[in-house]
Amino acid sequence: MRVSQVYRWQIPMDAGVVLRERRLKTRDGLFIRLQEGEREGWGEISPLPGFSVETLEEAQMALLAWAQAWRDGAEPPLPTQPSVAFGISCAQAELGGELPQAADYRAAPLCSGDPDELFARLAAMPGEKVAKVKVGLWEAVRDGMVVNLLLEAIPDLQLRLDANRAWTPLKAQQFAKYVNPAYRQRIAFLEEPCKTREDSRAFSRETGIAIAWDESLREAEFPLCRRAGGACGGDQTDANRQFAEGAATGRRGACAGVERSDQLVDRVQSRLNPAGADCRLADAADYSWAGYAVADGRPAGTAVARKCAAGAQH
Repeated sequence: MRVSQVYRWQIPMDAGVVLRERRLKTRDGLFIRLQEGEREGWGEISPLPGFSVETLEEAQMALLAWAQAWRDGAEPPLPTQPSVAFGISCAQAELGGELPQAADYRAAPLCSGDPDELFARLAAMPGEKVAKVKVGLWEAVRDGMVVNLLLEAIPDLQLRLDANRAWTPLKAQQFAKYVNPAYRQRIAFLEEPCKTREDSRAFSRETGIAIAWDESLREAEFPLCRRAGGACGGDQTDANRQFAEGAATGRRGACAGVERSDQLVDRVQSRLNPAGADCRLADAADYSWAGYAVADGRPAGTAVARKCAAGAQH
């Protein structure tokens, strides 16, 4: 007997996150639960406004249709919406026992708030210290000074920076000018510093600061995305291909997220790269969970998740 359930959830954020000049006050998404006999699998579908090609409403419609067909005994193809395909493939993988339980569940905290509290928090982190800083929201000189201060204050700290294509080449150079060259190797990567990939590559060559692609992975002309359907993203087969193609060209894959609650992404990245590409997520503690409960890595007893439609539960 098959059971499929779809839940819709909304999580208010403690502090607004700005994405492409739009402040995000809540994070909205869907869970799918598949059960067959004694086995079950969960998946999360949460398209990001301004980044994902599909809206949450479009994702919900596709997910409900797929869940109904699967419950009725069919083996429907995955929907074309990347977020829906990925969430369903996660649920199927867990249902089939394909996801490892062992994974790196540590978080890479997002650096914000009171500096003294931040320094104490980072200094107290056990093991390898990895944190994330959003740059490009303020003056580039200020960003460079902040990054330099963090790296100087905590000698074993590695930083991941994200600029979201905010800088011109001049602004990017102004940032680098204020980061001590001796510290730059401890910048694990800087995501998309400039508005074009050509300028970002030139910045990396000139400064020695490693860069990473984010927005580029959603563009059809990007080398790893030259396939039917355009932008990178989709089910785990696509993710596995992208990791493999990146590794073959000397690139390292990294999974990213800021509010994942079900630990599926951690387990998926362990499956994609068991050798250990560091894919720790941004720290969910930067957000308000509004009564959101998690048990054994799964949503439980939450006040904000609700079934989308009675027809999705059987």
